[in-house]
Amino acid sequence: MRIDEATIIPAAQELLTFIRESEHPSIPAFCEAKGLDRLKVARAIKGEILRVDVDFALDVEEATGGAVPVERWRTDEELRAEIKRRREARAAERSPESTNSETMPSKGAA
Repeated sequence: MRIDEATIIPAAQELLTFIRESEHPSIPAFCEAKGLDRLKVARAIKGEILRVDVDFALDVEEATGGAVPVERWRTDEELRAEIKRRREARAAERSPESTNSETMPSKGAA
């Protein structure tokens, strides 16, 4: 894939650099290893997607271990609020306390 690095947004440039320096130095290999949508990553890096959705940005942040944070894609207040909500939801999904114990009746309940 040919990329004009001068025209891509900073977050995409950082992602491309991270991929090139990773143990999976191609977009397809990196995406396969990290479970990312290869076409979406390629389109973002090529500048075909200028405003990525929050879930994609969070996936990239997680795949890069925080090297390409969500905030690098966009920085407006509305996006920050959405990022906070999505991070909290993801954390709650991963938390052991997020089980359905509150809605499940106890063994002694009728």
